[in-house]
This record gives sequence, C-alpha cells and structure tokens, in this order.
Amino acid sequence: MNTLLAAAAGAAVALGLLMLAAGLYGTDQPERPRSAPSRRVRAMLNPAAGHRSRHRRLELAAAAVVGLMLLLVSGLPVTALVGAGAVAGIPPLLLSVKATAGEIERLEALQTWVRRLSDLLSTNSELTRTLIESARTAPKPIAGPLADLAVRLDAGWSVDPALRLLADDLDSGTGDLIVAALLLGLQDRGGGLAEVLTRLADTIADDVSTRRTIESEREKPRQTARLVLLIMVVVAGGLVLLNPAYLAPYATPVGQVVLAVIGVYMAACLLWLRSLAATPAEARFLTSVGGAR
Repeated sequence: MNTLLAAAAGAAVALGLLMLAAGLYGTDQPERPRSAPSRRVRAMLNPAAGHRSRHRRLELAAAAVVGLMLLLVSGLPVTALVGAGAVAGIPPLLLSVKATAGEIERLEALQTWVRRLSDLLSTNSELTRTLIESARTAPKPIAGPLADLAVRLDAGWSVDPALRLLADDLDSGTGDLIVAALLLGLQDRGGGLAEVLTRLADTIADDVSTRRTIESEREKPRQTARLVLLIMVVVAGGLVLLNPAYLAPYATPVGQVVLAVIGVYMAACLLWLRSLAATPAEARFLTSVGGAR
C-alpha cells in the first residue's frame, strides 16, 4: 500500500509540474495565419484577449503551486489534486457571469453599429465606403472585426467575401443575420436597405432587453451558489487549520478514495449549476468563404 501511495504521490507531482508548465507557457493551438495589417489592427484594438489568456495562465500556475504545497504538507495526493482543481476550476465557474454579460454587450454593440450604418446609408448609397466609415466609430466590443473589414475593403477586396469573413469573425447568429441583410442589399441595389437595417436594429434591441431581464432573474440562484461555495471553502479551511484530527480518516487509502469521490461530485454539481445558467449559443446559418456552413 505504501508503494501505491508513493506512486500516486509521484503522479501528482508530475501532474503539478505539467500544470505549472501549462500555466506559464500556455496550451493554445496556433491560430490560423492572418494578414499583417489585420493582425496589427486586432492587437491594437483588442488587447483584452491577451490579458484574459495571461490571467488564465496565472490561475493554472497558482493551482499547480497550491497542489504541490498541499502534497508536501499533507503527503496525500488526492488532497493535493482536489486543492489544485479547486483553484483552477472555481474562478472560471464564477466568472461565467462576466462572459454572459460580455455577450449582451456585444449584441448591444451590434445594434448600435447597425443603427449607425442605417443612418449613414440614408445619406450615402455607396455600401463599401459606408462600411469603411462605420468601422471608424464602431463600438469597442466589435471594433476588432469591423477594423479587419475596413482593412480588407481598403485593400481592394470584393464586398461579398469581406462581409462573409466579417460574419466568421463575429461568429454569432445575429452577426449572420446582419451580414445576410447587407449581402441581399448588395445584390438588390435598390432602396430600402437603410429601413431594413433600422428594423433589424430594433429587433436586436428587443433581444438585448429580454436577455438583460433573464440575467437579472438568474442572478438570484447564482448568488445562492456563490454563498454555498464560500461556506464550503470556509468550513473546509477551518477544519484543516483548527481541527486536523477530524480529517484524519481521509489520510487512509479508503479515505483518499472517498475524498476523490466527494471532489468529483462537487465539481459535477458546480458544472451542472453553470449549465443551468448558461445561455445557449446562437446557431449560425451563413455560408463561410470556404463553404463550411
């Protein structure tokens, strides 16, 4: 049995080192190459993506450090893994609310841009120049994709593939709806596109209002989940610091198995709560430039 525990401890140390390396150097696959102007514009206008990736790496590094410390202090591999998993997994669960709020802000930005585009088309019927001009005053949540669109159009791209790449960059059903309206207006070359965009902006505004109402209702169970999680952490930390004898049974091989089952069960409950509060992703329908959709 001692040999088994030693092997498990060694595996835990190796896993902790891998997590530390992942936290410091990242695990993301390289992105599809982009044109040089597009990459520069995106780096200038959307630095938040790099900050989020760096923040996540620090979280993983902290989880690895906590796991190694727990392993050295307690000598129990499952305890170390549970502690590291809590440090790595709890922040993304709690921050999922910010992701939902970001989606709503993105929709609101799309509504603002579409309404602005409609106003510009009322005074200028040339769609290409209007799209480029609208990108200069685009709301921040969608500034990167619209800046890319302006760069492509300035470089001489046709409007159709440039708009389809914009839909891929927006990657949402609402973005596809906007691009589809622009493509139909481009083919029709008649009046009425500005009016269509105004009605579309009104529809998106109604969607934003509905989502905000839903999120305000969802906040109540989220607050309960945060409170329960805080109580669990405080109780567990208090027992470890003030009454370690109470947790002595978990130091046995059977106790480690029980602790692992409890950890998996709690993680499954947290993931289930997150899935209940998650908003389903919008289905896309517009065909990509490569014909993938």
